[in-house]
Amino acid sequence: MRSVPLEIACDESGSEGEKLIGGQTGVFAHAGVRLSLEEAAACLAELRRRIRSPAVEYKANHLLRTKHRRVLEWFLGPLGPVHGRARVYLVDKKRLLANELRALAVPGIRPDDELLAAFNDVLRTRNRREPSAGSFFAMAGDTAELRAKVGRARDAKALDPLVPAILRAIEYWSAGGE
Repeated sequence: MRSVPLEIACDESGSEGEKLIGGQTGVFAHAGVRLSLEEAAACLAELRRRIRSPAVEYKANHLLRTKHRRVLEWFLGPLGPVHGRARVYLVDKKRLLANELRALAVPGIRPDDELLAAFNDVLRTRNRREPSAGSFFAMAGDTAELRAKVGRARDAKALDPLVPAILRAIEYWSAGGE
């Protein structure tokens, strides 16, 4: 018996690199769907038939329109083409940044938007110059210990959620994706 090759199509939404706060979106999403080429073509043909849009490329906003609610329900529902064949990795970008800050275990600071934005900026700094007045260190308490912790956090990893999302997708689909 010959197995039919399947394609895993992935896309993301909400990626703004390492800018996790103050951007256009609060959530990052990376999705993958596993369909054969024939199934994918049939799915697109059915979407075009049901939506009746002249668009060459279909985006989520086509399905999210109120007038297409039934198409969305079909697409995602138990009889739809992606049911049980799709996986979505979601990241609340602000929470990701706040968790990174909490991991530093700095006593007495609360991760409000202003502090998180300053923390995001200091973690993303490519050069090693000292941040200006009003920066994260001015708000959180400028100590050698805190600077060392932030330096280690900056060196340890990037904040961009795309990398772990791709790794999770590879892990999931390589394991059979069921």
